[in-house]
Amino acid sequence: MRRTPWVLFALSAVAAAVIAFFNFAKSYNACVPDGPESASQVPARCAALKDYEQHLVSISRVATGGIFVASLMLVVVGTADRIYGGYAFRRSKVQAMLDQVVQAQFKGKAKRHRLTLYKEVGGIKALIIAYLRLRHVEGADDRAFKRTLVRRIRLTGRYLFVYARSSRAVNEKSCTVWQVFRDKAESHGVAGRVWDEDFVVLRDLPRFRLGDFRKLRSLDDGDDDVRKYADEARVGDVAVLWARQHHAFHFMGTVIERANGKRWGVLLLDSMQEQCPFPQSKKHIEVEFRSYAKMVSILLP
Repeated sequence: MRRTPWVLFALSAVAAAVIAFFNFAKSYNACVPDGPESASQVPARCAALKDYEQHLVSISRVATGGIFVASLMLVVVGTADRIYGGYAFRRSKVQAMLDQVVQAQFKGKAKRHRLTLYKEVGGIKALIIAYLRLRHVEGADDRAFKRTLVRRIRLTGRYLFVYARSSRAVNEKSCTVWQVFRDKAESHGVAGRVWDEDFVVLRDLPRFRLGDFRKLRSLDDGDDDVRKYADEARVGDVAVLWARQHHAFHFMGTVIERANGKRWGVLLLDSMQEQCPFPQSKKHIEVEFRSYAKMVSILLP
């Protein structure tokens, strides 16, 4: 794949040269006399030579410009292919590992136990990713709620977006992003809370139906359970609850770091199971979860 752009460039250059040669030959034949010519034919022949020179210059410019544009496009396409191909390969490996964890720990029930790897990016990249993923949102109302949140993304901010999520999970290509901060512990969402606190476990949060949130005009209109859920999950705007398509009761998350100790993102498990799958009596699950995070970090770029 790496040689393909350069092979195409070479072929386009040869094609441009062949076209230029045939045009040159055609114009040249029109300018060269077949035999002796009279004085009256000389001016016409001179005019033909002049046209030939202009035609040759035009051909040269077109051929040169065509080769330049073709080579530029091929280099851009080749570079994009290498970048995206590397990203897709790494993401597929990470997703395969997330699937293995869900299969081993929860018998593959990815819809009830969702494992997500978030990556920290700048506001511009987060905005582009969120807009591209809006088309995966089903339902006009859900898409409208999501679009409202996407429009609030700040270009100068930092955000966590869904880099990979276990297969068959709800919103595998979610457009949701969570704003995070590096100098204050006010990051948004459960993923943002994990970013601030390094490791977070939330058990038995209040149960709601998704439609219940959309009856609220503000968080102040909610009861104690709504306010408790919003406080624990770091949700400061009722619009975030309106846009939810998945409501979990239990969370476990840890920060993902590179080999040099720099933060890369967050690994977050959320569960809709009635009984918490990682109760306080089973501390070994937390240890195993941290070990999974370390294995995931090995696969990261």
